[in-house]
Amino acid sequence: MGIVSFYSSHGSLNHLFALLDLARRQGLDRVFVHAFIGRRGERAESGAAYIDKVEEKCRSFGLGGVATIMGRHWSLDREENWSRVEKAYRAIVYGEGRRVRPSR
Repeated sequence: MGIVSFYSSHGSLNHLFALLDLARRQGLDRVFVHAFIGRRGERAESGAAYIDKVEEKCRSFGLGGVATIMGRHWSLDREENWSRVEKAYRAIVYGEGRRVRPSR
């Protein structure tokens, strides 16, 4: 789980792809990504493009895929708004939230 972006100091797609490759080389096939998107100053539509890239990489490695997607505002709250953090936690741990169909 972590920031999904090309331009974040807290993580990058290249780092995530290296972790996915390591999981594949270790023989794992049920790896699921919990993606936090919406880096400050980034275009809103960038998140969808990043998720497409992550899903493509998971398919090419034969791994599980993206399990949850949420804005960093919910998952990495700095303002101690625990109701937001709780929603992120419940989505990741219990699968609660709005479900969408995979694009492919």
